[in-house]
Amino acid sequence: TGEWMSPELLQAIAREPDLLMGFQDPEIQRIMAEVGADPTAIEKYSDNKRLMKFYEKYIKLASAHFAK
Repeated sequence: TGEWMSPELLQAIAREPDLLMGFQDPEIQRIMAEVGADPTAIEKYSDNKRLMKFYEKYIKLASAHFAK
């Protein structure tokens, strides 16, 4: 984890079962790494409902966290 992954953000993630499962899912981790290197790669996974649900929850939580 980098500096952006604060203890508060980790605690917020820990309260979200879907996010915990996503961070433990090898497929989602692989896709996150790919999208991290090339953000346009997300387009080829737009039909992956599990991934989209994960990203939707993660972005919502991270946005609220960093807006503080």
